[in-house]
Amino acid sequence: MARDVDCLGVVADFGADYWDAFRITGLGGVRPSSWAAASLGAVEVAHRAFGIVVWGGLLGFDLAPRDTDGALVGWQVTADTQDQFFLDADGSRMAGRMAFTRDGDDLVWTTMLRHHSASGPRVWAVLSPVHRAIAPRSLMMARRALAREA
Repeated sequence: MARDVDCLGVVADFGADYWDAFRITGLGGVRPSSWAAASLGAVEVAHRAFGIVVWGGLLGFDLAPRDTDGALVGWQVTADTQDQFFLDADGSRMAGRMAFTRDGDDLVWTTMLRHHSASGPRVWAVLSPVHRAIAPRSLMMARRALAREA
């Protein structure tokens, strides 16, 4: 997996102050929504309090309750097609978008942030190395889970 630069249109549409992207190959035909559920579900299983402490607490996102229709792990589903699945969250420090997009048989997970306050970039500077370590591992765990289901 490597940082992907083929997602600039998605980033430009969001107006991101920060973005990164990770690509994983294989498993053609799996919908981006399935990749998102498997990837983010792996994070939640591994780190039960992740959404509350990191997303809701440190990053300041206003998340929906976990069982809310139209949301996944508290993030609002804002696009769900054969080739794209977007999750959005907003809060006091920043707005965030996670875009899961299909590119052929590959899946690209792009994370974007748009800062609302001076504390946003400072908090993200501390948390971004953790994100960049967790995201690729989450995609690999998702690939294994999705391959078992196929």
